[in-house]
Amino acid sequence: MTAWIVETFVATTILMVLVLLVRGHVARMLGARTAYLLWLLPALRMVLPPLPESVGPAPITQLPVIVDFSMIEVVEAAPVTPESGIAWGTLLLAIWLTGAISYFGWHLIAYRRFVGTALARATQLPEFDRGGIEVCASQAVDGPFATGVFVPRIVLPYDYRYRYSADELRLALTHEWAHHRRGDLSFNYFALAMLSLHWFNPIAYRAWRAFRADQELACDAIVLADATPDERHSYGSALVKSACVRTPVAACALNPRNQIKTRLLMMRDAHERILAGRALAVTIVVGGLALTASGGIAAETTREVESTVRSAVVEKTALLQPSITPIPPAAPAAIPDAPAPPLAIAPPMAPAPPAPIAPLNLGDWHEELEAAQREAAEARSEALAEADEARREALREAAEARREALVEAEEVRREAMAAARAAQIVARRHMSMVRVVPGKCDGKSEIVESRTESHDGVRKQIVRVCVAKIDHKVQVQALSSARAGIASSQGLSADQRRDALASIDGEIEKLRRANDQ
Repeated sequence: MTAWIVETFVATTILMVLVLLVRGHVARMLGARTAYLLWLLPALRMVLPPLPESVGPAPITQLPVIVDFSMIEVVEAAPVTPESGIAWGTLLLAIWLTGAISYFGWHLIAYRRFVGTALARATQLPEFDRGGIEVCASQAVDGPFATGVFVPRIVLPYDYRYRYSADELRLALTHEWAHHRRGDLSFNYFALAMLSLHWFNPIAYRAWRAFRADQELACDAIVLADATPDERHSYGSALVKSACVRTPVAACALNPRNQIKTRLLMMRDAHERILAGRALAVTIVVGGLALTASGGIAAETTREVESTVRSAVVEKTALLQPSITPIPPAAPAAIPDAPAPPLAIAPPMAPAPPAPIAPLNLGDWHEELEAAQREAAEARSEALAEADEARREALREAAEARREALVEAEEVRREAMAAARAAQIVARRHMSMVRVVPGKCDGKSEIVESRTESHDGVRKQIVRVCVAKIDHKVQVQALSSARAGIASSQGLSADQRRDALASIDGEIEKLRRANDQ
């Protein structure tokens, strides 16, 4: 079991180095998604069980050798006292397991704490939900990221409305939706477990960072598969605006800050050959597993070399042992010729050093990146300032409009009261000049008499009407109309309105009783 564990760790480390060496060239020639598939090679080798012995060639049966023991004097061997010591293998195994469990548990707790804080300060955005994936905005995050395996979520920064344009927000959400559809969060947990088992291995940490970078580049390729130049520009702007310092290892952030240069370069030179890339990735994965599998070709070759070396060591040891003294009375038998010493095994040649990775020629991308970041920060500050100024201006305009409405309402009320008072004065003046008195009618006309009188220089019009000609119903309707007008009048005080309405109600009641009689 221990031998299988050691062999697995050595094989996965070799495969990690292989992927690190070829991933950049594969991404440039065949696309980012093909480069991301290469990480299946160390992952599958990590969980590959040992192959059965029948897979390799049958072992060579050793020929029997006849040995004459008549010349050998039997000497009783002295008892050997076993030495007591520390079980170093068990101790190292315990240290390794403790480190792996501690590393995985620490990162898992940090991830759950970060996500819990972000969701506690989040506001749900159901208008962006799609395919069972919830979307929310939180003040605890710097940029969009995907989280949740069983309850998938996308968390946006709280100022996403001001930070992103409509196209930038749509492309950022598409990137995070791609993470959920591909199951990248589950792969991240498996990769974290694998990194925890390799907690002592510096190559594993370098492979982890490259794996996460290839994961983001693969999602970029999905988002920009059929994108127009304007959409590519919007997506690059969204990446710059979403740069965040760090996120938990299991989360999928839109743009960790240490990957922005590489991702912008890949966006510029992005072209994919999907079928050829996947075929090459499958070939590399299958070939790597066959060469490094326990019980496979490489392992059998290693065991054959070890067996040959061990046989040579045993033969040399036998030659170095002292000869046994024969019994004196007996004539010594003819001593056969000494066997020829075995051929020395040439030491294996040292493997050729791996070719160095060609450095990326970034050119002026560093300056362009800094300029883009400055422009994004300035645009964000200007947008926030403009939004705040617009809010203050709207509040000022609303307060001014309210004041103007109150002034106009007060002016209208004053004008209405003045008009009502003027109408009352005119009505009283005319009523003082006209007097209507009942009189006896001749049955022909409603107006019995109309004359003008002058008293103390004041002229009055006296009209004598026939009361019998006035229908009670018409009188009641007239009084009811007058009552409605007084009830809705704003020019009377409450007491005046109450007294007038009481008088009119009394007259209406009298007319109704008279009509009933």
